[in-house]
Amino acid sequence: MRVGPHTDFGTLSLLDRQPGVGGLEVWNEEDGWFAPQYQIGTIAVVLGDLMNLWTDGRWRALRHRVLAPSAKAPEEELVSLVFFFEADPEAQINPLPAPVGGGEQMKPVIAGESILEKVGVTLTLADA
Repeated sequence: MRVGPHTDFGTLSLLDRQPGVGGLEVWNEEDGWFAPQYQIGTIAVVLGDLMNLWTDGRWRALRHRVLAPSAKAPEEELVSLVFFFEADPEAQINPLPAPVGGGEQMKPVIAGESILEKVGVTLTLADA
C-alpha cells in the first residue's frame, strides 16, 4: 500500500492521475475494491468527510486507497496531481436540512477542529 483505505477528512479533492496498473482504487458495496476507469483529460472529484457532513449524508465521502506498483509492472512510476479544497478552519459546517440534505441528523462541527481530531490532534483552534 502507498496509502491504506481511508476517506479524505476535508471537503473535496481534485485528482489528475496517470494511466497505469497500480494506483487508485475505490470502494463501493456492490463491487468491493476496484480501479476506476481512466479517461484522458478527466479529473476525479473525491468527496471528503466534511462534504458528507455538510450534505447530511446525501453525498458520501469516497472510501479509497492507493496501491503500490503491481507485480505486473514493478517499475511503474505513477504521478498524480492532487488539490485538496478545504473549508476555512474556523467555519462551522452545518448539515443541510432535508429535503436538500440526506436526513441523517448529523451534528455541526468546526471544520479545522474536525480535521485535527481525525489526525489525532486534540487542541482546539483557540489553542493554536
